[in-house]
Amino acid sequence: MSLLIPFVAAGWMAWIALRTPAGRALDSVESLGKAAIQIGKRRRKTSRTDLQAFLGWLVKAFYLPLMLSSTYLFLTSAHTLFEQKNGWMSVFGFIYMLMFAVDTAFATIGYCSTSKRIGAHIRSTETTLLGWASALVCYPPLNLLILHQWLSYRDGLEWDAWLINWPVISFIWGAAILLSVGLYVSATVAFGPRFSNLTNRGIITSGPYRFFKHPSYIGKNIAWWLISVPFVSNMGALAALGNCAALLAINGIYVVRAVTEERHLMSDPTYRAYSAWIAEHGLIGRLARRISNGKLATG
Repeated sequence: MSLLIPFVAAGWMAWIALRTPAGRALDSVESLGKAAIQIGKRRRKTSRTDLQAFLGWLVKAFYLPLMLSSTYLFLTSAHTLFEQKNGWMSVFGFIYMLMFAVDTAFATIGYCSTSKRIGAHIRSTETTLLGWASALVCYPPLNLLILHQWLSYRDGLEWDAWLINWPVISFIWGAAILLSVGLYVSATVAFGPRFSNLTNRGIITSGPYRFFKHPSYIGKNIAWWLISVPFVSNMGALAALGNCAALLAINGIYVVRAVTEERHLMSDPTYRAYSAWIAEHGLIGRLARRISNGKLATG
């Protein structure tokens, strides 16, 4: 059934392209066609608008097959764990995989829904090499080399083995992992049909974005620390230190992603207003003010 998605999306895009009311601004599908025609004629230098159109659809071409296949793999893994019925760890694994299946399913819908008619068109696309590199390195095939080999932070000991003799703490730790992943997944769900990497398809201020600018990155990176427990290693303190350094480097990559995304989105006045609001009313901003006021009061 999942194979029907690209065919349905192709039909949807064709319908959009063929039904263009007079005087209406071009949709992203039409913009790509117009850019291809103009460049094919070679009558002028490639404009920034044409470049934006191509880059936006290059993002879609890379991520859509990845998200579609990942949804299938996560659902298959969740089904296998559900069939095992092997204690609460199987329940944990089932919920964990199911949450990622929801995440990638919503991402798939987002990449299939690039239409101005539903407010999910591409407003602008990231154009910097740093922005693209920091995003692409987090996904196959680049992550298999850079994140899983060069910056490998796992040496076989993870949270469930570490806490095997403390079932209550293990249960609480597992719940914290699911909460962290839940924050990450809820950020994707909040996007709805506007989800996309490297493009601005509308500023999201609902869901977890009422509290954080980058809830998906926060949730994902916290979950990695809780799952891999890099500060504990069977190979000694030096290995644990190396694992922590590697994971901190990966956290740094996500910081770069956040910075480049904000730099890109700052060209949108809606995002500038949101950024100012979240600095005042967001969870981190309010917490920082309380700490600052507490220091002033004791000082």
